[in-house]
Amino acid sequence: MPGINDAPRQIDRMARLASEVGALFFSANPLFLKSCSRATYFGFLRQHFPQLVPDYEKRFATADFAAPVYRRELSATVKDACRRYGLRYRSDDTSVTLDGRSKPVQPQHPAQIFLSIPLSA
Repeated sequence: MPGINDAPRQIDRMARLASEVGALFFSANPLFLKSCSRATYFGFLRQHFPQLVPDYEKRFATADFAAPVYRRELSATVKDACRRYGLRYRSDDTSVTLDGRSKPVQPQHPAQIFLSIPLSA
């Protein structure tokens, strides 16, 4: 969420924590605000992050999705964190056998773990 949990240090911390608990991959998607959720999300912003309301009004004035530049920056930040902590960027990335053939990644841990950090971290 722009200005809330998308700073490089926050993404780095989450990737590090994911790696520490044995995650195989780490990914993030930019926020999108469809009309059905826009009013609720802006209520959340007004209550918890009122200083961000003008930025969000500008970001989402004419589009439901984040601008391409923001999407590329977020993707690059997440990929950098993945490289630092030895995580795949997506769950469907492939690994390569010793003879160079690609094979699907088989998760070592079938359970999915959700991590959360405080918004103020």
